Amino acid sequence: MNECFISQYTAKIGEDVRNLRLLKGFSRQTLCELARISMNALRHLECGGQANVETLVRVIYALDKISWLSSLSPQISINPLDMPGGKPRIRGRKLKKNCQPKWLTKKDLTKIKNIYKKASNKTKKTGIIYVVDHIVPILGKNVSGLHVSWNLRIITKVENDKKSNIF
Repeated sequence: MNECFISQYTAKIGEDVRNLRLLKGFSRQTLCELARISMNALRHLECGGQANVETLVRVIYALDKISWLSSLSPQISINPLDMPGGKPRIRGRKLKKNCQPKWLTKKDLTKIKNIYKKASNKTKKTGIIYVVDHIVPILGKNVSGLHVSWNLRIITKVENDKKSNIF
């Protein structure tokens, strides 16, 4: 199983939840009250961390995006006894951490954090959602990039949604 792939989509779901929450003008506290979940549960979900299915469903319901659930619910049921055995899953890893070289210095890590802060500040300042994009995608079809400062750029979410992972 490709941990980068899993982490990428976990992070994407979390980012989409966060962006929708911000577009609706909800604070984290407000959404937690509406969804009847803890603040930590929402933080884990929005950061692409480990969140359970019930938390996701509660948040989607509170954000009035029940249509999102139709793409998650399976149409065909499978008997778990018929499924081939697989490797045990590795928990708690995130895409960016898995695709981030171990040789990065603290200065490099600070540069990465600053890029994300700039994107967040730009969103707050303009009201347009800005995201950090990998110039060479982490999960490209032909080549995979790294999570390093020189492979990051700030673009609008709309622009990011239009492009694909092709480099």
